Amino acid sequence: MENSMELMRFIFSSSRQTFILAVLAGIGSGLCMVGLLALVNQALHNIGEVTVLSMGLFTALLAAMVFFRVNSTVLLTKLSQKSIAEMRMRLSKKILAAPLKVTERQGPHKLLATLTDDVAALANGIMRLPFLFINLAVISGCLVYMLWLSWWLFLLALFFIFAGIMVYRLPESRALGLLNEARGFADNLYQGFQAICSGTKELKIHRKRREMFFNGPLQEAAQGYADKTISGTRYYSFAGSFGLLMFFMIIGFLVYLFPSWANLDAATLTGYVMVFLFIQGPMEVVVSAIPELAKTSVGLRKIQKLGLDLNLEEEGKLETPDNVQLIESKQWQTISLDSVIHSYYRELEDTHFQLGPIDMSINRGELIFLIGGNGSGKTTFAKLLLGLYEPESGNIKVDDVIVESNNLESYRQLFSVVFVDFFLFEQLLGFEDAEIDALAESYIEKLQLNHKVKVEDGKLSTVQLSQGQKKRLALLTAYLEDRDFYVFDEWAADQDPLFKRIFYTQILPDLKAKGKTVLVISHDDQYFDIADRYIKMDSGKAELSEHMPEIFMDKETA
Repeated sequence: MENSMELMRFIFSSSRQTFILAVLAGIGSGLCMVGLLALVNQALHNIGEVTVLSMGLFTALLAAMVFFRVNSTVLLTKLSQKSIAEMRMRLSKKILAAPLKVTERQGPHKLLATLTDDVAALANGIMRLPFLFINLAVISGCLVYMLWLSWWLFLLALFFIFAGIMVYRLPESRALGLLNEARGFADNLYQGFQAICSGTKELKIHRKRREMFFNGPLQEAAQGYADKTISGTRYYSFAGSFGLLMFFMIIGFLVYLFPSWANLDAATLTGYVMVFLFIQGPMEVVVSAIPELAKTSVGLRKIQKLGLDLNLEEEGKLETPDNVQLIESKQWQTISLDSVIHSYYRELEDTHFQLGPIDMSINRGELIFLIGGNGSGKTTFAKLLLGLYEPESGNIKVDDVIVESNNLESYRQLFSVVFVDFFLFEQLLGFEDAEIDALAESYIEKLQLNHKVKVEDGKLSTVQLSQGQKKRLALLTAYLEDRDFYVFDEWAADQDPLFKRIFYTQILPDLKAKGKTVLVISHDDQYFDIADRYIKMDSGKAELSEHMPEIFMDKETA
């Protein structure tokens, strides 16, 4: 019951009026079924004396039961689907609104498991509620009917029922704990699925790696999820079977033992036996719903925890003043980083890496190369500059305007970026230009992809291309955005030598000629001479220079 109450509170918060109407309709359907049971029992003991009135009442109760049952199911289904849709959208919005480092820390497998498994479990639990209410109403009505037949026999029956419930609670708590453990294995299982989808080539090419992956983390997660779910269900099955045993023990007591020492008329005794035979079905529905509601409760808590975790970084922040200036494109001249520091935990090395303090200014219209060894902090620097990571200390300023939480969104709109781990959307989203197809086609031709990709109604005909070609399509999106500041993270790494040369000798100079500011993260030192300035990263320290770093100058003179 605790699980269903938690679920009901969630639905109640979505639409109170619809929820109440659905519950009332369910109760009405259940009570009509009990009324039908009472009429049938009365008719059985008065065969040949059935009146038109009782037949009319039977017909009316039958029609009312169908009406209430249908409306209860439809209302709660409508409410559940609306609640689930709103929750999916709210979670998606939270994920997009959360600081990047928070979602990176959660990991895509946990986010995906919550958006799929947990939300699906919640939907399944909500769909069971109409039948739960109907059967609870039937059980309540049966209890009332039993009280009307014999109050002292009702108390005896009630004692057995509550004894069964109390015994049921013992294995139920253990079962819920096992289902919680199973949900933990589900996160690991999704991580394994993600590895299969993303690392197919690496797994195919290395048999021992593939075997160790399947027999190691994937097998452990799959088996752990199955074992815990089976164990939890076993406890629930034991509890449910014991409840069924209690019902038939009561029926056996009434039929075989009770008549020998109690003076009870046949109608009352038959009524009790009929009620217990009838109530067993609704009780089984309620009991079988409890494991599903437990999974729903686990899923709901996971969803709520994810929501709290995503908002955790936002708590305790001071509100920014109302008079903070927004950052307007086409007007800025300089972006400055003043004593900016950012740190993060490196899990493999079990150390904290600090980037900064960084003090430098980037001028409008510059072409800058960001260089340095692997792990020096280049991509982290780029995310700081883009406003995806917020500095732990120091400020980023656009001219004299400090970038803060309430102008961060407008600041990010200055940039077009192609990340090294970019994602390519099939649709050209975010563009309202009626001529977007023609404009995109012209850029596709410039990127030498017109023989493979077409654009129709703002949608790319295919994204099933090589990695280098996909990066060209990502550059297409950046072209169409036409923003002030372009950032390329190892963009040329997957290009063939010919197009790599085109990128450095044509595309970058063309962007600079249009007044764009360009930051290029690159290891292609043979093209470094085209840059205006250089940012050299080394162990989290950044140095801005107008001259090519000496190490690369030495290579050219060697």
